[in-house]
Amino acid sequence: MLKGFEDYTGDLTDYEKSLLPLFVKSMKLRRGEKMAIKGAQIVADLQARDAVDGTKRFEKLTVHRAKRILSYMRVNDMVPGLMANQKGYFVTTTLEELEVYIDSLTGRINAINLLLNTARNNYIGMGGDPAYGQCVDIGHSDIFSSLS
Repeated sequence: MLKGFEDYTGDLTDYEKSLLPLFVKSMKLRRGEKMAIKGAQIVADLQARDAVDGTKRFEKLTVHRAKRILSYMRVNDMVPGLMANQKGYFVTTTLEELEVYIDSLTGRINAINLLLNTARNNYIGMGGDPAYGQCVDIGHSDIFSSLS
């Protein structure tokens, strides 16, 4: 769990866990970028199902909760190849899609590292201990560069 982001990175609630089997089954069918679906559409589709069958199973489902479930699925590799981009969530079918996804994640990591370095410099500039917040470099930032 990340401090300050508990709503996004904390454990799934019992309600969210109860939806996992449905999400896993549904996402396995979304093979290829052309089958991508956004979190808001997932919620709308499931809540429409409630309206048709008169249940309220998805009444508490929000886009935020759907994204938490999907993130949990990706981190735990519950649907191999499940990824997300600006078009939504889908299961990759090609190495090219996976390469673009890996490049995107790497770019996001690099952008966060730039912000982290700026925050550290500000901290030190305000009199903070220079040793605070130092991370151990595990040397994985270029893990895929040798594959090019």
